[in-house]
Amino acid sequence: MACVHNQAQINALTAQIREKQSQINNLNNNIAKCKDIKSRHENFNDKINCVINNLEGNTVVAGVPYDKGKMSECLNSSNDTIKDCDNIVLQSGQKIRSLENEILSLERAIASLQGNCSACSVDYEKRKG
Repeated sequence: MACVHNQAQINALTAQIREKQSQINNLNNNIAKCKDIKSRHENFNDKINCVINNLEGNTVVAGVPYDKGKMSECLNSSNDTIKDCDNIVLQSGQKIRSLENEILSLERAIASLQGNCSACSVDYEKRKG
């Protein structure tokens, strides 16, 4: 059982753990959203590459590409989005690992506070007297 004199500190550490767990949940949600966005953009890229390849060489006026390069711009923009998603997933994963390590440290601190109350009682008596 936790020493009553340590309970406030344990409660504060527990609140920090809940906060970090909430951050982890938010990061996991962001990762899931990014993976969905990336998948959609990869699907889009496959389709637009097919269209670009089928229209290659077609011109409306001599020397002018069929769409004036707009599809290529969309493809490049989509590729940039995929790279951004990859970076977000990587950075979020690193942050999650860091938060998990911080939680483990907080849990160890709580465990040490829940131990023998004798040292706490001595300090408490010194402060009282």
